[in-house]
Amino acid sequence: MDGIHNIVPRNTPLIACEPGFPSQDGPQCKVYALAVVHHILCACGEFPLYKNGNDKVISARKVAKSCGSQVGEITSPKLLETVASQMGLVAQTMPFTDFSSMVSLVRKAFDAKCSVIFFVQMDKNDAFQPGSDNCDEQWLEHALLASGWSPFTNRMLGTSSGSQAGHLDNDVLSVLCFNEEGQQVIFQLKQIFESSCRVAKQRKKERFFKHHSVTSEGMMAAGENKSQLTVCEHKKCRWHDYDQWNQPLLERKAAMSPRFQTYNPDLLFQNIQAKKIPSITARESSAENHSFHKKLVIVRLGS
Repeated sequence: MDGIHNIVPRNTPLIACEPGFPSQDGPQCKVYALAVVHHILCACGEFPLYKNGNDKVISARKVAKSCGSQVGEITSPKLLETVASQMGLVAQTMPFTDFSSMVSLVRKAFDAKCSVIFFVQMDKNDAFQPGSDNCDEQWLEHALLASGWSPFTNRMLGTSSGSQAGHLDNDVLSVLCFNEEGQQVIFQLKQIFESSCRVAKQRKKERFFKHHSVTSEGMMAAGENKSQLTVCEHKKCRWHDYDQWNQPLLERKAAMSPRFQTYNPDLLFQNIQAKKIPSITARESSAENHSFHKKLVIVRLGS
């Protein structure tokens, strides 16, 4: 496939997203990370590449769907590389075995002015932090974009000369990342490594659900969160993934509504596919499902 547009490199690469860059909407962290990389590195006349309801910009989610994604999810490193290519980027997946090899890859990437996407498990109790304990469920997996060293690490590297710069204590290295709202955050590289070790080695297929509501005429209106199963509270939700995070809600709904019948996620999916719950539409990821365990992706502009 040919790229979707002609890339125009920025004269001065950004270190932060401009005001107005939208928040991640739904289970699309990997395509969102690519969109932020694109925004940092390129000036395409239209920003951002992450559409999020804005008809005036290109939809990164639509690009992903053209490559085999159902709702914007990316289920394998190979698919991520394909989507990146369609966005005018080059993405190279690199495995690492231990913290030292991870640091080596990151150093080389930042020296080459590339961005890095890490794959981590977010903390179950603090969804804004990469976790290393009690965070094994697949629904906690997250793509974390880093655009370079943190200001503190940059100062350390700048004040260390020659071989000293290569022997800085790796445990104190930190990187400048972007959260789900396009805002800058700083994490210790060791924290990211420890979390990356918890990423699933064998991923499950992902399921996504769209909520509908019944209008006064009896027609189904897409994109609204009034449904027999209310788990999506914010207005912008289009697709939502169910996993253990929503299990208490499923149980509570089943207890309150006899016609709901079950809180078993598999049976719920089957009932929706059989159109027994008309207020919800379901999809299942169909692209190949490969692990992001102890891998990172180095991203740069295409030629």
